[in-house]
Amino acid sequence: MAGAVRNCLGAMVALLLLAAGCGGFYAPLGENPARLEVAAQGRIDQEQINRAVFEQVGPMQDQPTLWHWLGLPTWQVEAYMLGDAAAIWPLKPLGGLAKPQVGMDAQGVASFAVPSGANRYRITFSCVVTHYWDEGGTWQEPVYVYLRQKEMNLNPAPGQVLRISPFDSEKGK
Repeated sequence: MAGAVRNCLGAMVALLLLAAGCGGFYAPLGENPARLEVAAQGRIDQEQINRAVFEQVGPMQDQPTLWHWLGLPTWQVEAYMLGDAAAIWPLKPLGGLAKPQVGMDAQGVASFAVPSGANRYRITFSCVVTHYWDEGGTWQEPVYVYLRQKEMNLNPAPGQVLRISPFDSEKGK
């Protein structure tokens, strides 16, 4: 009985740390990490937002409640290390576009800590508007207006700053 209580308490502490952002569940960096810098730029307009909302949410007049609104367009680059057995580890963000940026366009560099050596990565660049509605409480869902994703093999040396521009061929799309 005491063992079960201890296991339950341990699980609760781990969950609380994760919820507080203290979990640190990022890709393991090893002793000599490198830095990955991802250049990205994108632009959207109101027509693209309207089309994405219509396709992903539907016509607003058909919604069950009248209280609907959209958040501001938010851009972000996210990066993941892909492992064996479908393991996916988020890379630790260090700044730039790795942190959300609000606006109709975004241009910059996202920085991440990565382990040195050969690994497979997934890089995502997106712009999301959040659809909110009030139905006995405030609900929300993301609406992707712009989404680009690339997978690639990279092999950074220990301490190297590796700069990539995986979405350059898609400028203007």
